[in-house]
Amino acid sequence: MTVISLPTYKSDELLLREIAERINKTHPFSAIQLRSVAARITKRSEGSR
Repeated sequence: MTVISLPTYKSDELLLREIAERINKTHPFSAIQLRSVAARITKRSEGSR
């Protein structure tokens, strides 16, 4: 099990995108799904502004 240390606060969107980049080579479909969720979070937050 890999432990990811997060020294600073990151939004859910940034965390999902970072994880997607890390797993892209070994799990490309999962990476696409994570990016999709991050995009939905972005759209939702832009709509509430």
